[in-house]
This record gives sequence, structure tokens and C-alpha cells, in this order.
Amino acid sequence: MGEFVLVKKGTFRNKPVDGTVFKLVQDSHPKPGGKLAIRVDGKFTKRFPNSEFTIFIPNHDAYERISPPTTSVTLTVEEMRDSLQERFEFLVY
Repeated sequence: MGEFVLVKKGTFRNKPVDGTVFKLVQDSHPKPGGKLAIRVDGKFTKRFPNSEFTIFIPNHDAYERISPPTTSVTLTVEEMRDSLQERFEFLVY
């Protein structure tokens, strides 16, 4: 089933993704002074469906490996609206 990570502090396209669980695709080990990043699969989240992307994190303590999530999350109407608005924000002129 793969490894999952809980991002405690991280960004994707300069937006925070703190507290989000992703399926881990690749863990990076950069040279000193390089950016630390983890490659994740977003299809297990509602905010980033069906895509792999890189999350930049400040240090190795900013995420932790966890066991696969077993429960589903129920969103309120407000949370769903906010999620959709955020997801399709690029379509607004």
C-alpha cells in the first residue's frame, strides 16, 4: 500500500500544506544548503486529487512517516465550499 507522511510544516507553490497526509513517492536527501523536498502523491487527499508533486519542507522534523490512514474525513458544507473555491481559484479572472 505504500508509505504515508504527515506534513507538519511544508509548502506547495508557496501555500502551506501543514497538517496534511500524503502518500510518499520519494524522499530527498539534498546536499548541504540544498532545498529539502518530498515527492508525494496527492490522489489520497481532497485538496490535490490525482497528481504527484513536490512539497518543500524546512527540515527532516517537519514531516513524519505514518501508517496508512484508515478513516475517511467528513467535510461540512463550508469546508467543502472552501475546498472547491481553493481548488478552482485559478479559473477566476
